[in-house]
Amino acid sequence: MERISLHTNLIISPHLDDAVFSLGGLIQNEVHKTKVITVFSGIPKKPLSRFWDRACGFKDSTEAMTTRMAEDRKALVFLGLADTSLFHLPYLDKQYRIKDSTSEQELKRQIAESIEAFIKKEPEGIVRIFIPLMEGHTDHRIVRDAVIEFRNKQTGIEIYLYQDVPYTFTAYLKKKITHPFLKTLDVLTLLQPSNYLFTKQVLPYTDSQYIKKVTAIELYHSQFRPKVSQLSLVKKGVQFLSKTQSEKDGMYSETVYKINL
Repeated sequence: MERISLHTNLIISPHLDDAVFSLGGLIQNEVHKTKVITVFSGIPKKPLSRFWDRACGFKDSTEAMTTRMAEDRKALVFLGLADTSLFHLPYLDKQYRIKDSTSEQELKRQIAESIEAFIKKEPEGIVRIFIPLMEGHTDHRIVRDAVIEFRNKQTGIEIYLYQDVPYTFTAYLKKKITHPFLKTLDVLTLLQPSNYLFTKQVLPYTDSQYIKKVTAIELYHSQFRPKVSQLSLVKKGVQFLSKTQSEKDGMYSETVYKINL
């Protein structure tokens, strides 16, 4: 990725972990230029008891979201971000949303307006917005489409799709089963949205930064409480995607796709 002296990175994280799992290397490399905005971090006014929260050992949504927000803050600060660079929007996670309470299109509009409000506050220079690549999870697709469909028309904004872990990795594994003779690079290419023109960019980071990223991932204790294997999946996904796409031996990398709007 070209180095521009005046730019800000806005990483749009659907949930309280996606930024660290997917772009922990970028965060470390550009810590003073990066802000993380988590979209679905709202706490239901009336405490709810959902399956995933109970599986994680929480009595209700209030306890779950409060704990997860603390874990997220700890992980991002561990990677070097200032507390003032972390933002949590009040939208409710899919498991807490009441069916038909707000249409998906309206939700996308509201999210887009919230993100545009952050853009307007940024000083002069390029604003680089990083959004999820995959649409396997409803919340990830909503965030991705919200930025693209309702993007600010002003100049100086660049939009990048990032490989959201573990969804990109699990999608790759499924592709590998159905296309066993394809090369790794070809399989990864299949994961890219075909309805956009984009430029692939590989962002390298060091071995020590990789270790720090994995350590930060481990700070999300509650996320892995029900399934220890989930932690293993995330780690394997980070390692695989980082090593197979690196353009330099001995380096790790994160791959993003700049959308040519």
